[in-house]
Amino acid sequence: MTLSLNEIEVTVRKAALGSGLPLGLAEEAGAVAAWLAAVGFPVEDLMVSALEHSNDEALLLSRAGAIYRLTTNGGACAALRAAPSACDLVVAAARSGKPIAVEAAMDVPALAVAQAAVAARESGVEIAVWIGETLVARLVGESAILFGDMTELAALRSLPVRIRIAQDRDRLESRKFARPDLIAARDLALKDGVRMEPSSWERIRSLAARTLVPATMHSRERGAGAGLIDTD
Repeated sequence: MTLSLNEIEVTVRKAALGSGLPLGLAEEAGAVAAWLAAVGFPVEDLMVSALEHSNDEALLLSRAGAIYRLTTNGGACAALRAAPSACDLVVAAARSGKPIAVEAAMDVPALAVAQAAVAARESGVEIAVWIGETLVARLVGESAILFGDMTELAALRSLPVRIRIAQDRDRLESRKFARPDLIAARDLALKDGVRMEPSSWERIRSLAARTLVPATMHSRERGAGAGLIDTD
């Protein structure tokens, strides 16, 4: 099946709501999914893993100098919850002139790359992302440079992630990695849509369906659907 980026973003946003995420994080999840799809990640597999395990454990924040850490009381943090918080902290610190790094073990680390891309696009702050000990992305504005293979990045689970403002020395560190043409991939996705694996996408749609209500007179009176008459 082939879907537009808008269909992907809207459906994932609804699925995030259906999985129990609050509206703000659901909107971030939709934007992250659209970015992943646009540049060629296996978005349906990543989002199924993230949405079906988006636990509601509270994030705990600790600090050691310029290093901030996000943790939970058990296991890796849900990337759909931790990555937006991490990027918000990095962008806010950059604007105040006091750069920091945020670290967290995340269940689906590749989502941190997409979240950083969304944050960089909205803020203009250049962000670097590590998974484990490896620099995997530099993101600024509409531009993104990924280092390494997207399939390998997408397969990673429950690993430490570090997010901070990009620095000049990061360019030297990244020379050994390949740089896929993300702009060309996005243009192709906008033109031709994105192919989805049906069974994984159906699992996302089933989560999105949790946001629906029964089509009854009572639900229409309370605002569901178009209204009591077609012109409402």
